[in-house]
Amino acid sequence: MNKIQQGKLILTGVANFIKKDEKIELLVKKRMPTCLSCQHFFINRFNTPKCRACGCLLLFKLRSPNAACPLNKWNKASEDQDYQKQLTKLEHEK
Repeated sequence: MNKIQQGKLILTGVANFIKKDEKIELLVKKRMPTCLSCQHFFINRFNTPKCRACGCLLLFKLRSPNAACPLNKWNKASEDQDYQKQLTKLEHEK
């Protein structure tokens, strides 16, 4: 992935961080435990969660549905069958 593609993913995450969508927050809840237990997870000097493997701020990357972990610990939302099942369940509850 080049820097422009990575930038677009992060900008999507920033937008989703600002507008707080229920579906996106479900995605964050699914991805975050994996990141928290990863050896590349750290809190930077600005008290923000970050990944050493890709250098991304996790507040934004986790909110980008088309982003994937560079270490293959989690996939794009469209490729995550468990997440898709949770979305379907969420849709039916409404």
